Amino acid sequence: MVKPAKVGQWIKVDGTIIPVLPSKGTRFELKELQDMVGGYVERIKLPKSMVLIANEDGHPMGLPRNPTASQMTGLDLVGDVVLLPRGMGW
Repeated sequence: MVKPAKVGQWIKVDGTIIPVLPSKGTRFELKELQDMVGGYVERIKLPKSMVLIANEDGHPMGLPRNPTASQMTGLDLVGDVVLLPRGMGW
């Protein structure tokens, strides 16, 4: 199950997990999140006061499955995603 974090986690399709912090202040700007997921963002609320940011068009675009993020959340996720504590997003 997903555990709360004090920083965001950029979870790439290759399994790499990179800790991320907003460039300004305590909340990510929309553009920062769009750059990390490669397009328009979809916000998915998760248990434990977490939110997942994914590419809204990832499935239609045919982005590769993200096995690490899928296993962590129990969802079928594609492309790079960002896992954040609620309140850190735009």
